[in-house]
Amino acid sequence: MAGPIRAGGSVRAASEKRRPVLKYALEKPYTTLWPAAPQELQSALVDELCSAVNPVCAYFAESRRVSKQQGVRRARAARRMKRASKAGTSTSVDSASPSNDSAPKIDRSSVRSIIRERGSGEGCKADIMDGLALLDHIVIGINANTRALEKQTRAASRSDNGSELALVLVCRAGIDPQLVAHFPALAHVVHNRERAVANHTDNGSGLRLVGLGKGLEQRLATAIGHDQVTVLGIRAGSPVLDRVIEMARSRVPAPSVPWIDTSHAEQGQPGHTNGHILHPMAVRELHTSAPIQQKRPKPERANIERTKGN
Repeated sequence: MAGPIRAGGSVRAASEKRRPVLKYALEKPYTTLWPAAPQELQSALVDELCSAVNPVCAYFAESRRVSKQQGVRRARAARRMKRASKAGTSTSVDSASPSNDSAPKIDRSSVRSIIRERGSGEGCKADIMDGLALLDHIVIGINANTRALEKQTRAASRSDNGSELALVLVCRAGIDPQLVAHFPALAHVVHNRERAVANHTDNGSGLRLVGLGKGLEQRLATAIGHDQVTVLGIRAGSPVLDRVIEMARSRVPAPSVPWIDTSHAEQGQPGHTNGHILHPMAVRELHTSAPIQQKRPKPERANIERTKGN
C-alpha cells in the first residue's frame, strides 16, 4: 500500500527550511583603543620609512645569497664525507672532513658575520653594509616586538644606548585582530614606565604605537625585502629613522588604555567607576538563522486505546 502523501514536499525539504534569527551581544566594557592616526599620516610615515630602509632590502638579498652558498658548501662537504666513508680510507676521511672547505652552521648570526667580514675587506657594496647597520635599529615580527616591549616593561631604568623601541608600526588590515590585540595595552605600560623613570608627564616623547591600514603592509614589506611584515619596531639612534620617530611623536598621541591608567580619571566624568574610565558598551546584532522545528502529529485517541486493549 502506498504511504501517506505529505503536502508541501518531502521530509528533507521541510527540514531544510530555516527562519531568520537575531541574536544580541554586549561589547566588553574594557575596550582597548588604538592611538588615532589619520590615513594621510600613515601614508607619510610609510613613505618616509620606505626611503629610509632601502639598504635593508639590499642586505636581505645578500643574506639569502650567502645562505644559499653556505648550504651548497655544506651539501658538498657531506657528499664527500659519505663517499670517503664508503671507501673506508682514513686518508680520504681526513681530507674530506669539513674544515676550511665546509661552511659553518647556517643561521642569522653566522650570515651576518660573513657579510661583516666581507664588508671590512671591501667585498660588499656600501648599501649592503648600511642595511646591516640599520638592522640594529629595527625589529621585525609580532613575537620579536612583543619580547622587546615586555623587556622594556621589566627594565628598572631607561636605557640610553638606543636598545629600546621608540616606534611600533602594526599592519592591522588583513590579519586576525587577536594576533595584535595585546600591543595597545603593552605599549601603554611601556610609556607609563618611561614617564615614571623620567619623572615627568610630557607626552611629546616616549614610545608611539601606530596601526596601519589596508594597502600599506605590502609597501613596507617590499621596501624591507620580505614577503610579509606585520609588525615593525624602530629603535632610536639612526639619523634616517629618527626622522620617522619624530614625525610620529609630533602627530600621534601617546598610547593610553583608560581602564588601566587612572591618572586622568575624574569624579563625575561619564563612564567613571572607582577611578576607572569605562567605554560605553555597544550592542552588537548578529543576523543568523535556525531550522524550523516540525511539529510531530499527535496519534488519535482511538488508536491509543486499541493499543492498550491489545
